[in-house]
Amino acid sequence: MEKNGAKIRHNETMKENERLLEETDNVNIKFKGVMEEKEELTEENERLLQEMQRAEIKFTKAAREWNETEKAKIRETEILQARVAMLAERINAEREMTKSATAEAEREKSKRATAEAERKVLEKEIEKLKTQVIVAEETARLEAEFSMALMESDYVLE
Repeated sequence: MEKNGAKIRHNETMKENERLLEETDNVNIKFKGVMEEKEELTEENERLLQEMQRAEIKFTKAAREWNETEKAKIRETEILQARVAMLAERINAEREMTKSATAEAEREKSKRATAEAERKVLEKEIEKLKTQVIVAEETARLEAEFSMALMESDYVLE
């Protein structure tokens, strides 16, 4: 009986060993599948990492170009602002010169008008004086004629 019991235990142990071997084989198959999947995922990760690095390089390059473009736009804007400021100063200076020139022209116009008015007044006075001279000359001539006529009449009377 003891042999029977040992044989049964041996058979059970052998069945258990077979079951464990089968389970080990299944685990090994699963492990092999997991390892293959891990290898595939590692390769995929490496590919994605390289792709990410390329994208990062492209992004860095694009960001650098964008920064340079923005800096150029800022410089161009600053230059344009400076030009606008210079033009505004020139326009203001020209306005002031125009105002000054206009004021000077108005003063000159006023001076000419005053001079013209004075000239007209003087011309009238000259005309009056000429008339007075003519009247005085005519009066002197008439007085001289009258004196002569008187002297002749006195002579005739004598």
